[in-house]
Amino acid sequence: MPKPPGADQPHPAHAEPVLAHIRDPELLASTRRITASLGLGIVEANQHEAPASTSDGPSLRKLWETTPLVILDDVGARRCRESGLGRRSGIISVVARSATARPSLESPRPDAWRDHVVLGTEHVFELPDDEHAMMQAISSIRARSSANRGRTIAVTGACGGAGATVLAASLALAHGHDSLLIDLDGHGCGIDLLLAAENDPGPRWHDIAAITSSIAPGALWSALPARGSTAFLAHQRGSRLTPPSARALQTILAASRDSGRLAVCDMPRTGGDAAETACAAADLTIIVVPANLRACAAAQKVMRWARPRSRDIGIIVRGPAASGLGATTISQACDARLIATMRPEPRLDHRLDTGGLRLPVRSPLRKAAIEVLAHPSLAHPVIAQGGTSAMDGAA
Repeated sequence: MPKPPGADQPHPAHAEPVLAHIRDPELLASTRRITASLGLGIVEANQHEAPASTSDGPSLRKLWETTPLVILDDVGARRCRESGLGRRSGIISVVARSATARPSLESPRPDAWRDHVVLGTEHVFELPDDEHAMMQAISSIRARSSANRGRTIAVTGACGGAGATVLAASLALAHGHDSLLIDLDGHGCGIDLLLAAENDPGPRWHDIAAITSSIAPGALWSALPARGSTAFLAHQRGSRLTPPSARALQTILAASRDSGRLAVCDMPRTGGDAAETACAAADLTIIVVPANLRACAAAQKVMRWARPRSRDIGIIVRGPAASGLGATTISQACDARLIATMRPEPRLDHRLDTGGLRLPVRSPLRKAAIEVLAHPSLAHPVIAQGGTSAMDGAA
């Protein structure tokens, strides 16, 4: 089978798999062959039918909202629509060349195209005749998602006082472009206080915690308070804590990705629905570990919780180590990749108390943040909900 230009180039190990919801065995076989020729893995949705998440792996809804590419046949499109899955980009629909000439698992419906339109299908291919064209469309969708979609980083600490909130804010500030800093730790100091923006007007989590439908990125960014190019979403002060729902966080992160912005989530190390959602959506999860034996032991526990919920994960070691405990030793003990090390930030407490977090040119925080932002996992962000359909004209 001929390959489109560039198809022979190796795909990164952390490339997102293809989600396929295909009942027709011949269409599924053709899809497997096409994706394998492009070096892509495939996740078959019949193993993830339940929209709610389970302990055994990601749910169909999570896969739908985070996988760059979805391939559907008529039965798959109908089941996705009936499951309440929303419209999104990056959908390819496949039909059989001779569906009426061979036995079918389910009788074809003349109005089946409506399901594809509702979901946002961009391309329709007749297999096996259109295999080459389908390969080109897959390559195009993957290139578009890598080039234009925003990235997400989840940050947590191995223990209290590790510096995870400060690092999360530093990542957003050091990015140098539009970014979103999201506070998911309702029992911390608050990212707004860290930025000296606790009195800035704008919505907090209690204002939008129950949001469930999609939100226009422009409307979100114009409403949120910001420091320079960094918008932030914090908890309300002096009122009852309103934890964000997983669905609300998914909606916010989808808007961030659709607008091409970087989102940084400051997570509690105690887990919870929002933290699980952040890990699942993040291109990279980071655990900040102070360089001491107690923090190392705590990091091992956090790692056991976070690793199976994360696409890619690593640690940042914050020194110095009074005992001489090295960053490599800590990395090996946690069985985790060492992403960066970080020296103490001079006069950090004074700056936070008198004017909020700022990152001087030679700041150790800035240096560590830049190392994280250059990590390979952040070069291939995911695709999210939204987009237009190539079939809209048929509606």
